[in-house]
Amino acid sequence: MTKMLQLSTFAMAVLAAATVAAGDFARFVDPRIGTDGTGHTTVAAAYPFGMVQPGPDTGTESWDCASGYRNGDTKLFGFSQDHLNGTGVPELGDLLLLPYAGTGDEVPPRAAVPFDKQSEVASPGYYAVTLRGGIRCEATVSQRAAVWRFTYPEGVAAHVAVDMQWGLVWEKMDEHVLDSGWTSQGPRAISGWAQTRSWTERQWNFALETDAEFKIVGEGRRFALDFGKTRTVTLRVALSTTDEDGARRNLAEVRGRSFEKVAAAARAAWNEYLSRIEIPGADAAATTNLYTALYH
Repeated sequence: MTKMLQLSTFAMAVLAAATVAAGDFARFVDPRIGTDGTGHTTVAAAYPFGMVQPGPDTGTESWDCASGYRNGDTKLFGFSQDHLNGTGVPELGDLLLLPYAGTGDEVPPRAAVPFDKQSEVASPGYYAVTLRGGIRCEATVSQRAAVWRFTYPEGVAAHVAVDMQWGLVWEKMDEHVLDSGWTSQGPRAISGWAQTRSWTERQWNFALETDAEFKIVGEGRRFALDFGKTRTVTLRVALSTTDEDGARRNLAEVRGRSFEKVAAAARAAWNEYLSRIEIPGADAAATTNLYTALYH
């Protein structure tokens, strides 16, 4: 009888664990918590203990913008690939991307672009927003690489500005990059590096690949990728603190995988961590607070 009771208890424990693991605990997370004022959190897409956090930068060059994002802002400068979360020190914000529609061989000057606040979606492993002019921007992430999907209005010339001079810095935007370089790796790929000095001195390296061919517009630390009249552009970006080869190896995490598969894997990874704590009977506010705090 005792043995049967032990087996029954074990079976119930296994069933309970399976039920928790199958649950979508990520739905309780609200990445916007902490983004008001100087909470210094970010809505960027993230992976558990991941290296990159691709998301929007609405400001820089001040303590207020340590994470790059504040909830009350309605304009953004673009989307960088890594962010600090919950600190009071501006740093990271590497490799800013900004999709735009236009023609010509000149890169537009850096400027804040209005976005539709109601269109924002932020959840573990995913971020999306629509810019003025109707460009839909979506990000998802693996442990070391970001995947961006930009959907342009019908019939426009699709461009993506690449800004290596950008950074989440304290009054050093024009001087924090000590040296940098990039090279074309063919009609669908580029790689590069930058040495920066802000809160710390460091070197970051990147590898970028796209699913559509582009021509490069401009040179130096701010240039653009011209995709012609391509409706949807998917970019995969990986970072490395070692070298460009390291970034290209990290890119293998998402190479050949669809945006949806990468997003699903990121959410599954979050659920694996979040499901370790369960609070039956808690009200909605307490549930959101707990799982968002665990996420952060």
